[in-house]
Amino acid sequence: MFAARADPALKLSRHWDENLLMRIHIRKFATLVRGGDVPLFFLGSLLLLSGLSFYFLGIFLSIFRVGLQLGEPFRAWNEALVWYSGVPSTLGLLFMATDLALLLPGKRRRSRLDTLDEITDRHVVVALTALTTKKASPMRW
Repeated sequence: MFAARADPALKLSRHWDENLLMRIHIRKFATLVRGGDVPLFFLGSLLLLSGLSFYFLGIFLSIFRVGLQLGEPFRAWNEALVWYSGVPSTLGLLFMATDLALLLPGKRRRSRLDTLDEITDRHVVVALTALTTKKASPMRW
C-alpha cells in the first residue's frame, strides 16, 4: 500500500559524509606525498624481503628438484625463479638508497622546523603487569 520512502535529508547527509571522508583521505595522501614523507625505505625493505624470500624458495625447490631427480621443465622454472628474485631485491635496495640519500635530509630539516604543542593534560596512565609464578600460574617455571 504505502511504500516506505527514505528521508532525502538522511540520503544527502550520508552522501556528504562519504564525500567528506574521501576528500580527507585524498588530502592526507597529497600532504604525505608533497611533504616528502613517502615511505620509500619501508617499501624498499618490503621489496628486499620479498626478493630474498623468493630466492630462498627457489633454493629450497632446487634442493627438492635435485632430490627427486625432476627433469628439464622444472629446472628451467627453478632457474627463472632464482634469477628473477633479484628484481624486487634490486628495486628494494634502490628505494632504500633513494630514501637515505635524497629524502632523509629533507625529513630531518622538516622535523626540526615543527614545534611541539605544549602539554596541557599532565595525567599519565601506567599499566603495571606482574608475574607470580608460584601462586597464580599452574605451570612451574
